[in-house]
Amino acid sequence: MSNPVNSEIRLANNWPVTKVDDCLTRQARSEIIHFLRERHEERFFDPIRHLTASCNKQGYGFAIMALCFLLIETIQCYRCGLPSTPQGKGRTIFKAFFAEYVSLFPNVDGEKFYLNIRNGLLHQAETKDGWTIRTGQPSLCNWNDKIIDRDKFADALKKGIRRLSGRA
Repeated sequence: MSNPVNSEIRLANNWPVTKVDDCLTRQARSEIIHFLRERHEERFFDPIRHLTASCNKQGYGFAIMALCFLLIETIQCYRCGLPSTPQGKGRTIFKAFFAEYVSLFPNVDGEKFYLNIRNGLLHQAETKDGWTIRTGQPSLCNWNDKIIDRDKFADALKKGIRRLSGRA
């Protein structure tokens, strides 16, 4: 599977993905996947579940989405073999993530999402260009009305993690 980010971002220590893959035994892969799955549950999905279980339909959307943004960068950096998002490459990471997971995030433009939703929330604690975060929407992302459904978004991200770990 080709990776659109590799043309713009060098792999960690300039190792190609194939070299990293060759270094991992089947047992090591299984242990790493198990470790990462538990870590993602504990650090991301458990807090998201607590926030959505509060029965608060209007609040916590920013907190839920902020956790999702952190996880998107984490997932895409794993896919690229990077220890973290390189300085100035966040937009590239988001574009590549949404290009890779287009079936889970239909109609999401990674660049517009990065600029108007991710950057707005993480840098100014607000969305930009009229976007809102809601719950109970008919779709994950409504570009006409500029609405993101926080719960559907988090659910799609969970499916993306399962796909990455081979449990699609």
